[in-house]
Amino acid sequence: MNLYAYPSDQGSMSSLVTTADKVKGDTVAQWMERCYWGDLASGSRYTDSSKEQSDFSLAMADA
Repeated sequence: MNLYAYPSDQGSMSSLVTTADKVKGDTVAQWMERCYWGDLASGSRYTDSSKEQSDFSLAMADA
């Protein structure tokens, strides 16, 4: 499975978020929606990479 998504490939990202939600839970799916390639509007996504990485670490700890 290709885990890399590109900004123009939003359909694949939506599928990846859905899969992550089923496998890892809501925390990971929420992180993925807010990351660089996420489905949320740009104002709702992470603007600080250190916060994004911190939240990722928390999401993985909960998984």
